[in-house]
Amino acid sequence: MYRDGARDLERVEVDAFGTRTLYIRRGEELISCDEATKSCRRTPEAAGAVQAFGIPGLLLQVGAGLSTSLAPASGAELYTGTREYLGERLQCFLAREEVGSEAELCFTEDGIPAYWRLDRDASEPVRIEREFDDSVFEPPYPVTD
Repeated sequence: MYRDGARDLERVEVDAFGTRTLYIRRGEELISCDEATKSCRRTPEAAGAVQAFGIPGLLLQVGAGLSTSLAPASGAELYTGTREYLGERLQCFLAREEVGSEAELCFTEDGIPAYWRLDRDASEPVRIEREFDDSVFEPPYPVTD
């Protein structure tokens, strides 16, 4: 996860279900890139709510930032808590759906997604860096609409 809050830029790489997806948000624009197909596209949901990193039960407002505005999806209960990870105190959101599925998403105090879990599958960074090159916000492949 890379985040430049001053310029409203974010990049998230997600390895899930055997594939890597890269999300780059530049203001209101959300671009998703698929490593398997070597392609990027503008995500049409960028102006509204989208599923949080593919996690059922959690929605986020992209316009407010990938990592700042979470709400429970329809039919899900939302709980909050904290956890410690990599020396950071994380604010966590746990959503439970009526069908028994459970999802958890945790952020650092400055809004960096640092942990997510869907039922028994979890993803967490090996490090959190706050200084990086601007090129991380450029899509690696041509972008289509």
